[in-house]
Amino acid sequence: MVNPVVRILKGRRGFPAIGYNMDKVDAGQATLLCSRNLGVLSALGKISTKDLINFFGAFVQHAHRGWSHQLHAIISLKGHDHHYRQLQSTAEQWLKGMGYQRQPYLIFLHRDTANMHLHLVSTSVRLRNKKIANVFSFIRGSAVLNQISGVNIRQQFFSELMILMEYRIDSLDEFRKIILHKGYKNFRSRDLLIIRKYGQNILELDYPQLEQRFKALLSDFHTPNSLIAKIEYFLLEYDASPRPIYTKQAGNWKKEIAGYRSQFADRLLSEEGIEVCYHTKKGNIFSYSVIDHVGKRILAGERLIPLERLLHSPKPSIGFAQEGKSR
Repeated sequence: MVNPVVRILKGRRGFPAIGYNMDKVDAGQATLLCSRNLGVLSALGKISTKDLINFFGAFVQHAHRGWSHQLHAIISLKGHDHHYRQLQSTAEQWLKGMGYQRQPYLIFLHRDTANMHLHLVSTSVRLRNKKIANVFSFIRGSAVLNQISGVNIRQQFFSELMILMEYRIDSLDEFRKIILHKGYKNFRSRDLLIIRKYGQNILELDYPQLEQRFKALLSDFHTPNSLIAKIEYFLLEYDASPRPIYTKQAGNWKKEIAGYRSQFADRLLSEEGIEVCYHTKKGNIFSYSVIDHVGKRILAGERLIPLERLLHSPKPSIGFAQEGKSR
């Protein structure tokens, strides 16, 4: 099974997620897969939305007023070519790993988006007015899911790093942009470059030593005129204006920008094996990198063509049917 991903929504007082999911069930867009630890409520032939909200409300009625009562998480898999019971098993293991195995909880199956996903609804409030710790819940949630799925993010990073090391990279700054593009946050702390994913530090590298190595490589790093000529040619032929790629969140939640693409970049990659990676900050493109997969080199795009020319292409887009497509 493809590795699932988890998204924990902001804690809320009350249980609006129950109403949301039950409305989806009534509309035929979701299925209540299972309900656990509901006590006498389980004996009812048919459980209504009102019954569920009243039950969960009674469960937390003595809780501290400042507490958020609801746990609402989404676990999703790419596509629909999977058996939902496998994902349900993963979801129940995840709830156990997070400390919710004895809590009342509901699991809903949704198929109303491009990816199969489950909505998990429970409460962080235990009987006797105690609360399940939810500090850094996203970090804990990702770590638990990775453990269940057998994902070793450190090993995964090293595998990707080995591939990167086959390429000549023109600077440490460019190396940091590329690993960020691949989903690994990184920052400098004194003399260390710390690489992080899912809120966990997975590697610490000696920053001054890395700088020296990249400086030593820089003197022998030449910008090939043939690469510039190819990019210039494709700029004349295709629209280079970047369009956002949206990731649609499970359950039709708001779309988020996952990256950018353009007609120019698509054709350059498919025909010449040259990849354009746009780097963003707060949704705005501030630089780009060029990965020459044939020549095995990575360099700052500004060394080749000014970013401004890519952002404001005069070439009209013709037949770019996948513009702004959601993933």
